[in-house]
Amino acid sequence: MNRHPHSTLWSGPTSVANRTVAVAVALALTACSAVPVAQVRRDADPRTLQTPAGTSSATTAPGSGAEVVGGGVQPLPEDDQGPRPRIRRGSGQVINREAASAAPPALPATGGGATFNFEGESLHAVVKAILGDMLGQNYVIAPGVQGTVTLGTPKPVSPAEALNLLEMVLGWNNARLIYSGGRYNIVPSDQALASGAVAPRTGAPSLARGYEVRTVPLRYISASEMEKVLKPYARPNAVVNVDNSRNIISIAGTRTELENYLRTIEIFDVDWLSGMSVGVFPLTSGKANKVVADLEKVFGEQSKSPVAGMFRFMPLDGANAVLVITPQASYLDDIQEWLERIDSAGGDIQLYSYELKYIKAKDLADRLSEVFGSGRSSGNGGSGSAPSLMPGLDSVELQDSASGGSTADIKGTGSDSGSSGSSGSEMSLNARQGGNAAVTLDVNGDRVGVSAVEESNSLLVRSTPSAWKSIKDVIARLDVMPMQVHIEAQVATVQLSGELSYGVNWYLEAAKQDIGLPPDSLGIPKWSTIAGKLTNIGGVAWTLVNNDAAAVISALDAVSDVQILQSPSVVVRNNAEATFNVGSRIPISSVTVNPTAGTTNTISQVQYLDTGIILKVRPRISKDGMVFLDIVQEVSTPGSQADANGNVRIDTRKLKTEAAIQNGDTVLLAGLIDDGVTRGSNGFPGLSRIPIIGGLFGRQTSRTARSETIVLLTPTVIRNPQEARDLTDEYGARFRAMEPLHRTPRDPRK
Repeated sequence: MNRHPHSTLWSGPTSVANRTVAVAVALALTACSAVPVAQVRRDADPRTLQTPAGTSSATTAPGSGAEVVGGGVQPLPEDDQGPRPRIRRGSGQVINREAASAAPPALPATGGGATFNFEGESLHAVVKAILGDMLGQNYVIAPGVQGTVTLGTPKPVSPAEALNLLEMVLGWNNARLIYSGGRYNIVPSDQALASGAVAPRTGAPSLARGYEVRTVPLRYISASEMEKVLKPYARPNAVVNVDNSRNIISIAGTRTELENYLRTIEIFDVDWLSGMSVGVFPLTSGKANKVVADLEKVFGEQSKSPVAGMFRFMPLDGANAVLVITPQASYLDDIQEWLERIDSAGGDIQLYSYELKYIKAKDLADRLSEVFGSGRSSGNGGSGSAPSLMPGLDSVELQDSASGGSTADIKGTGSDSGSSGSSGSEMSLNARQGGNAAVTLDVNGDRVGVSAVEESNSLLVRSTPSAWKSIKDVIARLDVMPMQVHIEAQVATVQLSGELSYGVNWYLEAAKQDIGLPPDSLGIPKWSTIAGKLTNIGGVAWTLVNNDAAAVISALDAVSDVQILQSPSVVVRNNAEATFNVGSRIPISSVTVNPTAGTTNTISQVQYLDTGIILKVRPRISKDGMVFLDIVQEVSTPGSQADANGNVRIDTRKLKTEAAIQNGDTVLLAGLIDDGVTRGSNGFPGLSRIPIIGGLFGRQTSRTARSETIVLLTPTVIRNPQEARDLTDEYGARFRAMEPLHRTPRDPRK
């Protein structure tokens, strides 16, 4: 026998189904309570959402960008794009499918049987034949119970089936069969409950004897909602009582009717909220109540769309969000797209703030003006002026000023760090410029004002929501963590004598081809290994597989004298410039004659010029790990003799090239050869300096010395902070290795 699983004794109150929407609203308000409505949004301020222990983690719905929560209540999270939608996808089960597909209960099989054939018989005769003659039960028929019956059963029916037929016939004649006091009372339908012989019970319908009342406690759906569900399937006045405070419903009927009613209750009394999908969608520009009104016109119950009534919309004004409830989880994705369209269609100009992580605000503003096109804001206040952040003030062009003209400059997107003719220091940091700089953009026909705030490295954008969305996508792509390059440089001079008379480049070429060199010319057995790793990349550049810079210098030092001029190590950002300078600053005096009113004014100006070993490197990293180096090497030496203005001649050797090497390999640059002549004299003091005959008492000497400057660069790509920490640990290990192995103990007596 099938029994309704919830038609047992009720021990306490249950959740009321008409509160499910209120519960959903409460959950949504709880989730949104931490999200205030602000006019200025700090969209790039990421906040980590702490998930409480015991709650399920959040996942992201494919293609929606919204966070989907499997269970629990969590605050509405924020990221660098503001509050994110929260979606709880339900099971979609709004009815008990198992109960709905179950077979109806059958009457119990009993022994014996009889056939009936009534043609227009009175109702009294039928009652006597079934209750009195067949079942042998006592009965009383109340006044007012009248009617005629036509009934035939060619096949024998059991006593239970006969009683079921009698209850059906009595119902057709507005009469009820009530068992009370050991007998059956047959009364009119409208007097059945008023007779006082019927009391509420909670037993199974199969135990019913005639017309009875069952009180059913509901678990999920409210009693008033269940009454609406039962009415189409029940007799008039079948619902006896609806108690919303206790969430119970009382129904009356025969055994068969009660079984049908309780089965209907079992089908619809399910966890409606878990079956429904709920989404909370925060708005950025539109107002929640206005957006809900627009959605109701399209998807509401009064609309004529095929999905009318499939959604319930509720504005959450405190959080400026929209609560959406639907039995179809997939509909939430469609509603989210509609909400984004409606929200972005708002034409109100708003102020947005985006705090950048990696790129400079002024540089990004320049990039945005290149992408979207820019028109500088003017202070004329014309009708076509942009939505400036500071109306009435002139905008400042975002441009870094460079001082002086650069020599041997590296061509690229960055600015040179110094110039040969500058009056200031080349290695000084750029002067900090306070205040804001503004540009005007044209985004899809909207005029957008952008201001770069250097103090906080953030952008202030005044635009419509649709234009802001386009700008924000570009910002997210540009504001990424740049890769860095660790560059180890070795700058050395090699004396060109003996086997190195023709230069390092020729010597390496000969070693590579194994021609023109004695077997042990370098005096170390390691040279064969080093030469095997050399690869000429054209011109005066060589690459070495792995970091063998120290080995090359040691090998050359075994043949000639090698002096290390520079050995710097620096970390530089991708596509930025690193400058190494070891030398002197030479004053250069320039004189200007300005005749005025018959007098001559002489104006003298002194500028300083860097000399010595100057190395400039700009790395550029490819996706496959290849490092492209733009290199400028300059070796300048001031002369010893000064002219009339006190200026000296500067001998300069320059090398400019581009090299492409693998991460971790070493590139060697050679070819800067210097020919120096040293003159001297010796002889008798005084006599050797007499004109014409002084050479008889002394001797003049002249010595020619040739040297070559070589540069070895080893770039190492740093992709993430962990690689930077590993590099720092490596240098720490090197410094620890430099500690003396044996220390002389200190004498305590001293």
